[in-house]
Amino acid sequence: MNVDIEQLGPVKKKINVIIPSEKVTEEIDSVYQKLKQTAKIRGFRPGKVPKDILKKYYKEQVEGEVISKLIQVSYPEALTKVQVVPVSQPVVENGVLEEGKEFFYSASFEIKPEIELKDYLNLKVEKEKLAVTQKDVENRLNMIRESHASVKEVEEDRPVKVGDFVLMDCDGTLDEKPFEGGEVKDHLLEVGPDTYLPGLGQKLLGLRKGASEEIMLGIPEDYYRKDLAGKEVNLKIKIKGLKEKVLPEVDDNFARDLGEYQGLEDLKNKLGEGLEKEEKHRLESLVRDRVVDQLIENNPFEVPTSMVERQIEFIMADTQRALLSQGSSLEKLGIPIDVMKENYKAEAEKQVKCSLFVEAIAKREDISVNNDEVEEKLKAIAKSSNQDVEKVRDFYKREGLLKGLEIKLLENKTLDFLIGKATIVEISKNSKS
Repeated sequence: MNVDIEQLGPVKKKINVIIPSEKVTEEIDSVYQKLKQTAKIRGFRPGKVPKDILKKYYKEQVEGEVISKLIQVSYPEALTKVQVVPVSQPVVENGVLEEGKEFFYSASFEIKPEIELKDYLNLKVEKEKLAVTQKDVENRLNMIRESHASVKEVEEDRPVKVGDFVLMDCDGTLDEKPFEGGEVKDHLLEVGPDTYLPGLGQKLLGLRKGASEEIMLGIPEDYYRKDLAGKEVNLKIKIKGLKEKVLPEVDDNFARDLGEYQGLEDLKNKLGEGLEKEEKHRLESLVRDRVVDQLIENNPFEVPTSMVERQIEFIMADTQRALLSQGSSLEKLGIPIDVMKENYKAEAEKQVKCSLFVEAIAKREDISVNNDEVEEKLKAIAKSSNQDVEKVRDFYKREGLLKGLEIKLLENKTLDFLIGKATIVEISKNSKS
């Protein structure tokens, strides 16, 4: 077998494979021999059909089977011969199969880019100072209060105001045609946050229960749905009900009802401690992001489309799982899949580049993750989820997640190494360099 390789681009290659005529003939004979044992042709006993007769009936079928087998067997061998590892499925183009002649095919595929690492040590990274204020605590307390609110029907005849919940039907059109997610029935909309369409809540202010209105709503240019962004939609609204929020009194009893708190002050103290942990984690994540951003800026390279597309699928799956756990889904939110994929494209590309940087830097700096570190992480996961470590370990093995966990640990370890070598400049919160 002869193999040569072509460079089609920074992350794309093609191999050209020639299979000797003897191998082609051998494979054709083998397939006809097997077919001979099972073929049922009138006038011939099983196993006695001449090859020439079989060709009349099964030539195309045999050629397809032989080509498939020749490629399937030779492709891995060809890759080994030229020492290349694809990251995508091959696009195969093959020649004509003729008995007694060589068979040719080519396979194009993507590969990982070659990264020339430079300027990855001694980075200069800004980090905000850790600061949790009393206002932050009060805001978190108000969020908890809001989450424990109840709603009740508005009995009086009054107009809609901010904070109300409107039960409505909506029939939406764009250019006189229905748009995806534009028709809803018995939709409970909180007047304030744009949980359905941006700006709709503001348009409902002042309306009353039982009202039917036709509203023209301009959608912002930066709206996530590109089919609606920058356009004007027509909404026929019917307000079927009006509810208002009832907030609980914030006092010692409220605090005690939330859990093991001695009173309101104890709750506030615990909230402050929790906020500090969250803020510390947020600031550390920001530093990691800035390190990755600098690596990308200092080391530009092309990434394989196939790797980005796979990463988009992973992000989409995570998003869908998170929504399902909340009783929702992309379909219920009316978000088209192709729009969501386009929105995730930049983040997916950044994540792929990060993983490729980590792989290259870890190799150069001899950074690795051992079994003890993986085990410690499994114990931490078990503790945080209040599960037995054996069950967590079995789950990760059964679902094939251990390799992914190891890769994530290596990423964290490598980024920690880079942060340790970087110059960290502390700045005040919300300051700009």
